[in-house]
Amino acid sequence: MIKRISRAAISDIAYPTRLGQDKQRVTIRKTPLITMLVSAVEVYPKETRGVLFGRKDQHTFTVEHAFPYQTAIRTRTLVKVDEDVEKCVDSLLQGLTLLKPIGGFHSHTNTRIGTKLTSMLIRSE
Repeated sequence: MIKRISRAAISDIAYPTRLGQDKQRVTIRKTPLITMLVSAVEVYPKETRGVLFGRKDQHTFTVEHAFPYQTAIRTRTLVKVDEDVEKCVDSLLQGLTLLKPIGGFHSHTNTRIGTKLTSMLIRSE
């Protein structure tokens, strides 16, 4: 079951997190947030996976774009992307957006309450 989400409920979100030793802040812009949600809903009950592009400075990661991998192998418990496809897509997107890949996302659909976009990896390099 998909719950209705009002437009007012979707906006840029920011939250503190711990990456390594330092306190960091992650901001997800509205458009990539919507992209991640639509990607998860579109393939439900299978999982989704994608790459996050954005900016980082000393204490903040800002997610500007989220791109789901369309050719991923999906099941209810895993999602796998071919490494060569991932490298090719990431390289192309980096050239087009002039941003760097700063992390990735995937959904978990084998929960009691349905799809949760619970995993987001932000690279702290």
